Amino acid sequence: MNKAKVFGRIAGLSTVLATLILVVFFVLTMTRPSVQARAAADGESATTGCTLATIKGNYGSLGIGLSPVFSHTGIFTPNGAGQWVYNYTQNMGGVISSGTESGTYTLSSSCAATFTITSFDGGNLTYAGVVVTTGAEIDLMTTIPSQIQSWVVKKIN
Repeated sequence: MNKAKVFGRIAGLSTVLATLILVVFFVLTMTRPSVQARAAADGESATTGCTLATIKGNYGSLGIGLSPVFSHTGIFTPNGAGQWVYNYTQNMGGVISSGTESGTYTLSSSCAATFTITSFDGGNLTYAGVVVTTGAEIDLMTTIPSQIQSWVVKKIN
């Protein structure tokens, strides 16, 4: 069998696998409540659900996307004051790499979040999300029309 046919089959199977993972990911995240009521924590008033300090510490992250096809995992660390760092390993189209990104975040009292990465070319990448289960999880998606990406970020410590 020639190399082009083998590569074509591998690429096709990779696309099918990535699509299957994305479908399972969405089914699993849609079968549970997305926001839960909770008592105010230290530093929060009884009228707010979230503040910047609601998310602080180390979170494990799993992200997948279809445009481009990729998956990544790593440690996401918000500082509780609007800054974050992400150390990751990713597979983008069969190419494995590691890196570090950083940026800023905002968090409304309703627990809606916005995360921004300042990229190497000076542009910004923005993600919308929601903080759930008293800050134990963050669910994110890209707001870039040409990309389809979702992340689930869960508290480690």
